[in-house]
Amino acid sequence: MRLAEIAGKETKGIPLFVARAMAWANKIPGVTTPIDQGFVEMMNSTNTFPTEKAEQQLGWKPKVSLDEGLQRTTNWIKKELATG
Repeated sequence: MRLAEIAGKETKGIPLFVARAMAWANKIPGVTTPIDQGFVEMMNSTNTFPTEKAEQQLGWKPKVSLDEGLQRTTNWIKKELATG
């Protein structure tokens, strides 16, 4: 959601039960969907990835904030798509 906001786009999605059904359908011989169980778990996860441990143990600090990094990435992708 954060990336969509930074990119100025509306988030899109499907209901979780539909994603789960699509992942389950992959078990049927001859059926292939773009969503698998791993994807469902990842997108439904509330995991975060804090940097405090790297800061404490290694003295590492990010050079830019998450929002700035996402903005830079978004700008790069837009540039690449425009020139590609």
